[in-house]
Amino acid sequence: MSKKIIIPSVLVAIGVGAAISLVPAPPKHPEIKLSSVAMPAINDTNAETQMESRTPSSQPVATAPAVAALPSPSLEKSKKFWADYKFHAELDKFAMISNKALLLEHDKVAKKKLINDVAFIRSLKSVLLTAALDNTMSHNQNIAVDFLFEALKGSQHDEVVKVLQAVAADPAVDNEQTDMASRKALAGVKAEVLFTWSAVDPDADANIAAALPGPVSQKIWANVKKQQENNLAESASLATEQ
Repeated sequence: MSKKIIIPSVLVAIGVGAAISLVPAPPKHPEIKLSSVAMPAINDTNAETQMESRTPSSQPVATAPAVAALPSPSLEKSKKFWADYKFHAELDKFAMISNKALLLEHDKVAKKKLINDVAFIRSLKSVLLTAALDNTMSHNQNIAVDFLFEALKGSQHDEVVKVLQAVAADPAVDNEQTDMASRKALAGVKAEVLFTWSAVDPDADANIAAALPGPVSQKIWANVKKQQENNLAESASLATEQ
């Protein structure tokens, strides 16, 4: 079973006045501690202009009938992706194997088969580049991240690196035309991938630095590196005290 990192929250400053909201925390890891990765401000250029305050009228005001909110285009796009995704069985199989405390021989065979499945590995690029906008999508995306870092240790290392590079190079978080919910979700998965990849692969830093597409991605990377340095300093301090 792959181990996971602790990222209790990812801070994202959005909108006018830099209001703070939280991206759901990625999975936890018992060894690598990441207390938080602060994201750069992401300005919502499509935010509606605030209307001037007005003195309330004494006359009755007609109330418009309630209108059901239209589905978000981004949510519908993400739902369609998952409806069409062809490797649900493989994700579910890996999740089931990962939840076992003791792997039997047939589990080991099944896991090895998944880790060597190039088509499945390549499919996870789209999984990580599709905004996870509900709990089910987030769950499946977390399984995909776990699988990739397990497969990174196997014979298809180079194929996994291509997927991770695609996440690093994804320009969606830098694109102001991308809706805010998607940018926040994709910023969270980018931070998790960059943190774990650079922690377990000595060659990752150069690949990541060369792939980052814009200032928001670069700031995410800078925050990841700063947190890793803080973790190392804290570990050294604890070792000195013992």
